[in-house]
Amino acid sequence: AKYAFVAKRFTELGYAVAIHDYRLVPDVHFPAFVEDGASAIAFMKQYSAQHTEQLKDTPFMLAGHSAGAYNAVQAVADPRYLNAVGLCVGDIAGIIGLSGPYDFYPYDVSATQNAFGKTPASESQPVEMDLTDMPPLLLVTGTRDHTVYPRNSRRLAELAPQAELVEVPDTGHAGTLIALGFYLTTDEQVLAPVKQFSNFMSVLINSADRGNACISCQIRMGRPGCAPHGPKSTDHWDRNCPADATERLRYRHPARLLQVRRDFRAFPAADGGVLRGLRGAASIAVQHATTSGSRVRAIRPAWL
Repeated sequence: AKYAFVAKRFTELGYAVAIHDYRLVPDVHFPAFVEDGASAIAFMKQYSAQHTEQLKDTPFMLAGHSAGAYNAVQAVADPRYLNAVGLCVGDIAGIIGLSGPYDFYPYDVSATQNAFGKTPASESQPVEMDLTDMPPLLLVTGTRDHTVYPRNSRRLAELAPQAELVEVPDTGHAGTLIALGFYLTTDEQVLAPVKQFSNFMSVLINSADRGNACISCQIRMGRPGCAPHGPKSTDHWDRNCPADATERLRYRHPARLLQVRRDFRAFPAADGGVLRGLRGAASIAVQHATTSGSRVRAIRPAWL
């Protein structure tokens, strides 16, 4: 219920939403909370396959704030997490990270020391992973975030093959999350790029659904896909892409893709402020495109 406003935002964009919890320190330590995120994604994959009258069995979009953003990104950046639950990077359409920590080694604060112990950076830091196959990222950070410094998002945006960085002036750590709220907390500087990125992902998701080609293959000009989707080739992808030539060109060439996304910039608006007393980090929100005319529902995995 705490993050119902997040679900409402994305259901308005035509997505079904699952917001899951994950185990916390000191009950668990890394990598348990990332594994929880991967398990939740697998649950949604299974649920959508079993309830096709409600959901399309297409790639997911992930989103998270703070630690939730880390969990979402790390679960995809290190393919072992998805592989362990029978999934792969091709099952993820894109990721929205709000004020996430992606480059925080060495562990110089008690929170990271307690969570990660002596884990080497090569296992815990998204910026240390091979990001070649990462799906498109929208990284939003506040310039006044003194909890997770903006350099985390900047660094990941530099390394990821397709990432959009949005820096919101005079906004703190919680501000990027509550900006998705309604009425007094709404901030178009965050909401506008989130909407545009979500709509862009919807186009790719629906294209993959029509052509039965995973999004990774579309973005990477038909390179061989991951095992669960079977082998892919350029010819295979061309036969399955949308018939519209402009749409096809957009998907086949990363340069065109970036041009299409050039308007992912925040619109000027008043700062929604920081909600004092907000406790805990938003867990990963898994959005999944709904079938036409189906009823959108918030789904909470029963095992959590």
